Amino acid sequence: MAHIKYTRDDLLTKPTGGSFNEVQEDLISILKRVEFVPDIDGDLRIASKFRDPTNELMRLMLADSEFPATEYKDKKWIFFLRIIGLQTEITPEMTLQFANDIELIGRNGITTENEKDLKSKSKLLVDHIFSQLEVDANMLRSLNTIKFIPTHTIYDWKSRICSQANEAELISFCNSTLSYKQDLCWTRCSLIPEWANPLNHLNQYHYVGMKKYEEMFQHLKILEEPEFRDVVRHVQNICDNMNALIPTIQEDEHLASRIETLMTKIYEWLHRKMNDGSNKDSMKRTLYEKPIMFLPVDKLFVPCYRVAIHLKEEDVIKPYLVEVPSKYASFSIYLNALVCKDRLMFVVLFMY
Repeated sequence: MAHIKYTRDDLLTKPTGGSFNEVQEDLISILKRVEFVPDIDGDLRIASKFRDPTNELMRLMLADSEFPATEYKDKKWIFFLRIIGLQTEITPEMTLQFANDIELIGRNGITTENEKDLKSKSKLLVDHIFSQLEVDANMLRSLNTIKFIPTHTIYDWKSRICSQANEAELISFCNSTLSYKQDLCWTRCSLIPEWANPLNHLNQYHYVGMKKYEEMFQHLKILEEPEFRDVVRHVQNICDNMNALIPTIQEDEHLASRIETLMTKIYEWLHRKMNDGSNKDSMKRTLYEKPIMFLPVDKLFVPCYRVAIHLKEEDVIKPYLVEVPSKYASFSIYLNALVCKDRLMFVVLFMY
């Protein structure tokens, strides 16, 4: 050990800001081929067989056998070992392997025993990916289907209405939806947590640049918006369950207010999608007879065919015929696709 320390501290010193001389370069070349660095079992290996223990992601993802023995882990030794070949870079191949390793750990679901470990590894790996100066399109395309990210967890009050898709599971970037769109699709879509969203400025490094994060987003195939069919199915799911919870909703003002906000967001989103004729037809086939219209005052859900856009007060027959709540009036295209236009239309439909 003494002669190695002498080599480290005396023979391989260089002027501040300078470079190694020719003799030192020759010595470095020789040291790269000498097996003198012990592993945890005491076996000697060349420096390039080891990983850098100061790299947090490597340390978290790799076995102890991948690193030098403890006595070689202080700053002076690490600096020396880097000069003679210590592996410090995480290659694209390692990134993919780390993602696959996380997927394997979580294959049987996220449990209280592995949740913290999985999340720590996933977050650190995602942070590494987002920190790269160059966008590796091939690596990202290979990565985007690997399930190594814990799904975003919805609030308890939503899960009491209906459980979320892929709950307590690892998900991939590909075809997952951004978590802030959860109100539209939590029962149907995998939700990417915000810390795994490359477009979130909190996850970005200034030296990378927004354009490259947009490239990452495209290669990872994250959905900016859920598919229309998934939103429609989601509406079915939550409204079926909320109808069974009407007594609870009517007794809980706070819950009723949350549901009103939730449904308003959904109506507004559907309204914006009505310019596509196929969307309108699909929604009408699926939702027309479903009790999806929430009446905030009565805290009830009614089918759309029982709701009229224009209705005199004397024509109201609760809960069989009601007027569209005023706060939904701005969603005219959506409403016109589903609700009755007036009392006469309702009578015809009701008799039918």
